[in-house]
Amino acid sequence: QSLGEAVQRRLGGAAAQTAEDFFNPEVLQRVELWMNSADWDKLKAAFQENTYYPADVTWNGQTVRNVGIRSRGLGSRSGTKPGLRVDFDRYATDQTFLGLKSIVLDNLTQDSSGVRESVAMRMFARMGVPAPRESFARVFVNNQLIGLYAVVESVDKDLLARVFGAVD
Repeated sequence: QSLGEAVQRRLGGAAAQTAEDFFNPEVLQRVELWMNSADWDKLKAAFQENTYYPADVTWNGQTVRNVGIRSRGLGSRSGTKPGLRVDFDRYATDQTFLGLKSIVLDNLTQDSSGVRESVAMRMFARMGVPAPRESFARVFVNNQLIGLYAVVESVDKDLLARVFGAVD
């Protein structure tokens, strides 16, 4: 890779287009969610429910349309800063984003430091223990900042295939 590409990748520019770039712990990502404002209000009002709403997701100049977004979490559910599950193939069969079928946007409400889980996952990975990749992102809904989130790789067949090889 050229120096220009390396600088662009380091700064989170258009050249960074892989899942590794998305989960780069050295870059504060920007994830934009675009959805009907009435749906966003419903999701926040009914944050205890698992109702999916259609949305578009934009990261680093790439947009994935017609994804499903729902509230998630156990003790971390919040109507003001909802934890979110993003399913890229909820409405469009076999749709992925950077090879991912889904991600979690962890609202960090149960971690006042905001780093405990990500430090633990990086430590596990360095020790050779399978762990989901994580990064941090400023999350925007309809161009309004809703807060700092941890972006977490979903624990699914794709993670198992990445860690252990082919999985049936």
